[in-house]
Formats: sequence, structure tokens, C-alpha cells
Amino acid sequence: MKFFAPSTGKPKIAVQILSYLVEHPSARDSVEGIVEWWLLNQQIKEIGLQVREALDELVMEDLVLEHRVDGSQTLFSMNPEKREAIVSLLQGAEERKLLERDDGKVRPMI
Repeated sequence: MKFFAPSTGKPKIAVQILSYLVEHPSARDSVEGIVEWWLLNQQIKEIGLQVREALDELVMEDLVLEHRVDGSQTLFSMNPEKREAIVSLLQGAEERKLLERDDGKVRPMI
């Protein structure tokens, strides 16, 4: 199954390869190297940004606590006072997932 980048009409993977080549014009590699070094690095960067955004939101909602260590590193942990709210949130998400159809629409309740 191919995933297309909407604005280009090209498969997402092709866009990622082209993006890497624009950032590294002299890059050359094998299929294995492209998978391991080019694409994996890009995905790690993207996921890193997504994780940071998610953590910022969870900290603002007081579900996750932020702990500064040695002035340079930040550690994150569950807010134990919010455990029940977190469990309830996760259960609700699981129930919604069970109601979703393959096309992403919600099944009607009977």
C-alpha cells in the first residue's frame, strides 16, 4: 500500500527521499543505507517533534509532570494524582477505537 503526499501526488516515501537529497545533495547510498540512514533519521526527527508536542500538551493538562535535572535534561513522569483520569481517558479512547470503522467513520450505536 502506497501513502501519497497530498500536495505532490508522489508516494510519501519518494518525497522523503527527495527531501533528504535536497538537504544532502552529495548523498549516495544503497537501498539498505537509504532505509537505515536517510529515512529512519527523518522519521526519528518527525517523531521527536511529535513527542515533544504531545508532552507539552500533557504537561499543560497536568497529566504528566516535567522534572528538570542538572539544568540541562528534562525527565517526564505520570502525575500520580491524575492516574484515574488517565486510565479513564485511555479506556474512552479504546472504546472509540472499537466503534470506528475501517474508513475512519464512527459506527452508529444500536
